[in-house]
Amino acid sequence: MLKFSNPVKKNEFSCSQHILRFSDQGDKMQFLWSPFINIDSRELGSEAINKIIKEIEKFKKIKILLLPENEIDDSSIDVIINLISNPEISLEILDLGGNNITEAGAKKLFAAAQERESLCELFLRGNPKISMVCIKEIEEFMAQRKQKSLKAKPLKAKRRKIK
Repeated sequence: MLKFSNPVKKNEFSCSQHILRFSDQGDKMQFLWSPFINIDSRELGSEAINKIIKEIEKFKKIKILLLPENEIDDSSIDVIINLISNPEISLEILDLGGNNITEAGAKKLFAAAQERESLCELFLRGNPKISMVCIKEIEEFMAQRKQKSLKAKPLKAKRRKIK
Protein backbone atom coordinates (compact mmCIF):
# COMPACT_ATOMS: atom_id res chain seq x y z
CA MET A 1 0.00 0.00 0.00
CA LEU A 2 1.30 3.44 -0.93
CA LYS A 3 1.04 6.49 1.32
CA PHE A 4 1.70 10.13 0.57
CA SER A 5 0.59 13.54 1.81
CA ASN A 6 -2.47 15.12 0.30
CA PRO A 7 -4.47 18.24 1.24
CA VAL A 8 -7.90 16.82 0.48
CA LYS A 9 -11.45 17.48 1.71
CA LYS A 10 -12.99 14.03 1.30
CA ASN A 11 -12.17 10.87 3.24
CA GLU A 12 -12.84 7.95 0.91
CA PHE A 13 -13.82 7.18 -2.66
CA SER A 14 -13.45 4.22 -4.95
CA CYS A 15 -10.94 3.63 -7.71
CA SER A 16 -12.48 0.87 -9.79
CA GLN A 17 -12.39 -2.19 -7.52
CA HIS A 18 -9.87 -0.60 -5.19
CA ILE A 19 -10.27 2.09 -2.58
CA LEU A 20 -8.43 5.37 -2.22
CA ARG A 21 -8.61 6.53 1.41
CA PHE A 22 -7.83 9.87 2.96
CA SER A 23 -7.23 9.90 6.70
CA ASP A 24 -7.92 12.90 8.88
CA GLN A 25 -4.73 12.35 10.84
CA GLY A 26 -1.51 13.28 9.13
CA ASP A 27 -3.32 13.95 5.86
CA LYS A 28 -2.10 10.66 4.35
CA MET A 29 -3.51 8.90 1.34
CA GLN A 30 -3.46 5.14 0.86
CA PHE A 31 -3.61 3.88 -2.70
CA LEU A 32 -4.03 0.41 -4.14
CA TRP A 33 -3.13 0.17 -7.81
CA SER A 34 -5.71 -0.49 -10.51
CA PRO A 35 -5.41 -0.14 -14.33
CA PHE A 36 -8.69 1.83 -14.19
CA ILE A 37 -8.76 4.84 -11.89
CA ASN A 38 -11.84 7.02 -11.49
CA ILE A 39 -11.43 10.08 -9.30
CA ASP A 40 -14.41 12.18 -10.30
CA SER A 41 -16.28 15.10 -8.76
CA ARG A 42 -13.92 15.36 -5.81
CA GLU A 43 -12.92 18.99 -6.31
CA LEU A 44 -9.39 18.06 -5.28
CA GLY A 45 -7.62 20.86 -7.12
CA SER A 46 -4.43 20.82 -9.13
CA GLU A 47 -2.02 20.42 -6.21
CA ALA A 48 -3.61 17.17 -5.01
CA ILE A 49 -4.08 15.85 -8.57
CA ASN A 50 -0.39 16.54 -9.33
CA LYS A 51 0.64 14.41 -6.33
CA ILE A 52 -1.78 11.64 -7.29
CA ILE A 53 -0.56 11.55 -10.90
CA LYS A 54 3.09 11.44 -9.83
CA GLU A 55 2.32 8.40 -7.67
CA ILE A 56 0.19 6.73 -10.35
CA GLU A 57 3.12 7.08 -12.80
CA LYS A 58 5.16 4.67 -10.69
CA PHE A 59 2.80 1.78 -11.43
CA LYS A 60 3.16 1.86 -15.24
CA LYS A 61 0.06 -0.26 -16.02
CA ILE A 62 -2.53 2.52 -15.90
CA LYS A 63 -4.84 2.37 -18.95
CA ILE A 64 -7.80 4.56 -18.00
CA LEU A 65 -7.60 7.71 -15.89
CA LEU A 66 -10.81 9.63 -15.17
CA LEU A 67 -10.36 12.98 -13.42
CA PRO A 68 -13.50 14.98 -14.25
CA GLU A 69 -14.71 17.83 -12.05
CA ASN A 70 -11.64 18.13 -9.86
CA GLU A 71 -10.87 21.84 -10.31
CA ILE A 72 -7.78 20.98 -12.34
CA ASP A 73 -6.22 24.00 -14.01
CA ASP A 74 -3.24 24.64 -16.28
CA SER A 75 -0.80 24.20 -13.39
CA SER A 76 -1.37 20.43 -13.78
CA ILE A 77 -0.81 20.33 -17.54
CA ASP A 78 2.93 19.55 -17.40
CA VAL A 79 2.40 16.71 -14.89
CA ILE A 80 -0.37 15.25 -17.09
CA ILE A 81 1.81 15.60 -20.19
CA ASN A 82 4.61 13.71 -18.41
CA LEU A 83 2.14 10.90 -17.73
CA ILE A 84 0.93 10.87 -21.34
CA SER A 85 4.49 11.03 -22.73
CA ASN A 86 5.98 8.36 -20.50
CA PRO A 87 7.02 5.53 -22.87
CA GLU A 88 6.54 2.95 -20.10
CA ILE A 89 2.86 3.87 -19.71
CA SER A 90 0.21 3.01 -22.30
CA LEU A 91 -2.61 5.30 -21.21
CA GLU A 92 -5.62 4.76 -23.50
CA ILE A 93 -8.32 7.02 -22.02
CA LEU A 94 -7.92 10.34 -20.19
CA ASP A 95 -10.98 12.26 -18.97
CA LEU A 96 -10.36 15.83 -17.84
CA GLY A 97 -13.88 17.13 -18.43
CA GLY A 98 -15.49 19.72 -16.19
CA ASN A 99 -12.28 21.26 -14.89
CA ASN A 100 -10.66 24.70 -15.27
CA ILE A 101 -8.23 23.95 -18.09
CA THR A 102 -7.73 26.81 -20.58
CA GLU A 103 -7.49 26.63 -24.34
CA ALA A 104 -3.69 27.03 -24.12
CA GLY A 105 -3.55 24.06 -21.73
CA ALA A 106 -5.81 22.03 -24.00
CA LYS A 107 -3.54 22.70 -26.97
CA LYS A 108 -0.48 21.54 -25.01
CA LEU A 109 -2.33 18.37 -23.98
CA PHE A 110 -3.45 17.78 -27.56
CA ALA A 111 0.10 18.16 -28.89
CA ALA A 112 1.31 15.55 -26.37
CA ALA A 113 -1.65 13.27 -27.16
CA GLN A 114 -0.84 13.37 -30.87
CA GLU A 115 2.61 11.94 -30.11
CA ARG A 116 1.23 8.96 -28.13
CA GLU A 117 -0.40 6.30 -30.28
CA SER A 118 -1.82 4.46 -27.25
CA LEU A 119 -4.01 7.42 -26.19
CA CYS A 120 -7.29 7.01 -28.09
CA GLU A 121 -9.64 9.14 -26.00
CA LEU A 122 -9.05 12.58 -24.50
CA PHE A 123 -12.14 14.22 -22.97
CA LEU A 124 -12.06 17.96 -22.33
CA ARG A 125 -15.72 18.99 -22.55
CA GLY A 126 -17.03 21.07 -19.69
CA ASN A 127 -13.88 23.18 -19.33
CA PRO A 128 -15.42 26.66 -19.80
CA LYS A 129 -12.15 28.25 -20.97
CA ILE A 130 -11.79 25.91 -23.97
CA SER A 131 -13.65 26.84 -27.15
CA MET A 132 -15.93 24.31 -28.82
CA VAL A 133 -13.82 24.68 -31.97
CA CYS A 134 -10.77 23.44 -30.07
CA ILE A 135 -12.73 20.62 -28.38
CA LYS A 136 -14.18 19.45 -31.69
CA GLU A 137 -10.74 19.43 -33.33
CA ILE A 138 -9.40 17.25 -30.51
CA GLU A 139 -12.45 14.96 -30.56
CA GLU A 140 -12.25 14.47 -34.33
CA PHE A 141 -8.56 13.57 -34.17
CA MET A 142 -9.13 11.16 -31.29
CA ALA A 143 -12.11 9.54 -33.05
CA GLN A 144 -9.95 8.91 -36.14
CA ARG A 145 -7.17 7.48 -33.99
CA LYS A 146 -9.62 5.23 -32.16
CA GLN A 147 -11.01 3.99 -35.47
CA LYS A 148 -7.49 3.19 -36.72
CA SER A 149 -6.69 1.47 -33.45
CA LEU A 150 -9.78 -0.73 -33.71
CA LYS A 151 -8.89 -1.70 -37.26
CA ALA A 152 -5.33 -2.51 -36.26
CA LYS A 153 -6.42 -4.84 -33.45
CA PRO A 154 -8.46 -7.65 -35.00
CA LEU A 155 -10.49 -9.77 -32.63
CA LYS A 156 -8.96 -13.12 -31.84
CA ALA A 157 -11.51 -15.89 -31.95
CA LYS A 158 -10.75 -19.16 -30.24
CA ARG A 159 -11.99 -22.33 -31.84
CA ARG A 160 -13.29 -25.13 -29.74
CA LYS A 161 -12.98 -28.70 -30.76
CA ILE A 162 -16.37 -30.36 -30.87
CA LYS A 163 -16.46 -34.00 -29.86
